[in-house]
Amino acid sequence: MFMTGTTDTDYVEVCERLLGGTPVGDEIIGTKLKVELLECNIPAIDDNSGEESVQRYVRSYILQLIGGCLFADKSN
Repeated sequence: MFMTGTTDTDYVEVCERLLGGTPVGDEIIGTKLKVELLECNIPAIDDNSGEESVQRYVRSYILQLIGGCLFADKSN
């Protein structure tokens, strides 16, 4: 089954909740997030990092891999 339609999701809020950072300006356009944002803002983790920090790090890292390495194009 496929579903189509519009959404009123606030993607800036989603980035804050899942990645721990808030994109500004042209770092996010609609549903597109610039890979440079992930490269510059991957949170540092160490042995004392909490579970939420580790999860945000992993999400950022995976998104950077997918968007920057696996599906790289000239539009970033």
